[in-house]
Amino acid sequence: MGKNRKKARTLYQEHTSSFLAYLSIMLCNGANLVMDLMGVRGQNIPFLISSILCLFMIIALFLWLTPKFSGSQLIKEDEMAKESLNKAEGFTCGTLIIMGIVGVTVLNILNFSATVELNASNIGSAFFMMVGLFTAMRSGFFLLIERKYSVSDEEEEA
Repeated sequence: MGKNRKKARTLYQEHTSSFLAYLSIMLCNGANLVMDLMGVRGQNIPFLISSILCLFMIIALFLWLTPKFSGSQLIKEDEMAKESLNKAEGFTCGTLIIMGIVGVTVLNILNFSATVELNASNIGSAFFMMVGLFTAMRSGFFLLIERKYSVSDEEEEA
């Protein structure tokens, strides 16, 4: 009788699927928010864009959640992976702060003003867009940092 072996996932694989899932959540909610604010909801082109983004989100979430529900175990992270994740979170926070400062500065220079209707849909879209942005950026920076280390490890072995 053979043992039922579960396929192990690396932290790199987990963050790759996490990056795609949260990027799709950010794009889908961001597009919905922009369409609501512009007042173009219900027209053909925005509906097509929304449908494509929704399909991308469903596929990305399926790819992200399938290993979790199939019993696949995540390989325990080591000290180097924890350090990389901490660096990625620092880069993410720094990037978001810089983006906020630049965005506010540009909007002030352009003397931009807009009237925004706050309702549950807009608040929810903005919240999930920001969560998706932060998590996708964190996973993206982690993948970049880990790729740098994996390339340097391959060069040392050669």
